[in-house]
Amino acid sequence: MKMTEPSKHHIFRRVYQTATGRRDGDVWDEAWEHIQEHLSETAGKDKARHSVFLKRFRSRDRVGDLIAQAANGPSGSEASYLTVAGMATGAPCLNFWRWFGEPIGEGGEQMLWVVARQDGKLVTAYPKKRPEDGNS
Repeated sequence: MKMTEPSKHHIFRRVYQTATGRRDGDVWDEAWEHIQEHLSETAGKDKARHSVFLKRFRSRDRVGDLIAQAANGPSGSEASYLTVAGMATGAPCLNFWRWFGEPIGEGGEQMLWVVARQDGKLVTAYPKKRPEDGNS
């Protein structure tokens, strides 16, 4: 699936506005429900792969800051499809990430992975290793 640059720009802008509290409070609330699974080891224990934010990032404001930085200056992006329990739902989305150059996750992850719907609504965000470091 290919996504145009204007579409990506719209998604980045809307996610930034959501993460900084400028719009979509209900969307942020829904995304926060999933993001909270990445605040402790036990919250996401049923997942095959589970990453956890470092303690200093385990607040709504700090995670929001990371998401805003990623949306304002992503290191990369890819069009994809939303998944539930690892199975594609068919709903288009944009995955984008930002390399921070310092750990943001308990496993040494230095990249924030962000998932947004095609309309720009934030779905989730979590620490992730670069592919060459092994997925987390």
